[in-house]
Amino acid sequence: MKKTLLFLGSIFISAFAGNQLSAQILQGSTTVNAGNNMVVTVTVNTATDVVDITATGPDGVWFGYGFGGGNMTNRYSVITDGNGGIEERKLGNHNSGSLLTSSFTSSTSTVSGGIRTTTVSRPRVGLSGDYYTFPNTPGSFTIIWARGNGVSLSQHSSSNRGSSMVSLASTVSVDEFALSGVNIYPNPATNSISIDLQNAAPHQISVINSFGQKLVEEKSAQEKTMIQLANLAAGVYYIEVVLGNKTFRQKIVKQ
Repeated sequence: MKKTLLFLGSIFISAFAGNQLSAQILQGSTTVNAGNNMVVTVTVNTATDVVDITATGPDGVWFGYGFGGGNMTNRYSVITDGNGGIEERKLGNHNSGSLLTSSFTSSTSTVSGGIRTTTVSRPRVGLSGDYYTFPNTPGSFTIIWARGNGVSLSQHSSSNRGSSMVSLASTVSVDEFALSGVNIYPNPATNSISIDLQNAAPHQISVINSFGQKLVEEKSAQEKTMIQLANLAAGVYYIEVVLGNKTFRQKIVKQ
């Protein structure tokens, strides 16, 4: 079966257990403020209708991103406080607006070198009109950003805000196969992850980041293999298992 997908210029194969599937994964990333280490990456999986938002910013102060427009009024946003708490808000006219019921299905928040990284997953389609519905086709949308000087959400200075664009990648054609009989756990994971196969024939296991880069590669012929993740930053990764001409790939969250 043919399908199309691209991760920022890198071919990325997305496969799931069972029969051959057709899916599309779109991704865009932008650095909004390099001095404050503020980067946001949006990944849309059109097969599962799930969006992953990975955001970075300075630890110890709040930072936030709003989606779908260039001003604050009624803007859906994801705010991280200085202690790592993450919330969804509908912003007001130059004020904090109102707290929304969380639509997150999972979330992580970690600190390394004074930079906080958060990853949240939620349905692509918003729970209501107060939530942003992310695109499921290639294209661009506007975001706003801001950072504060304190731990809790409060007014920011004019130099600590701005807007930018996120462009979801276009697609290219690749072949996809699926491999059944694979069990990957736990998910979310911390320091390690286990891969169980019903067939103990020689196979290759890779850990791939959201840009399609292979960070870990290991060959095995065992029914159970443990892969160490302790050296990887928190975020979303893909575990790829290749057996012969078949490939299995599953998304995991590293806490």
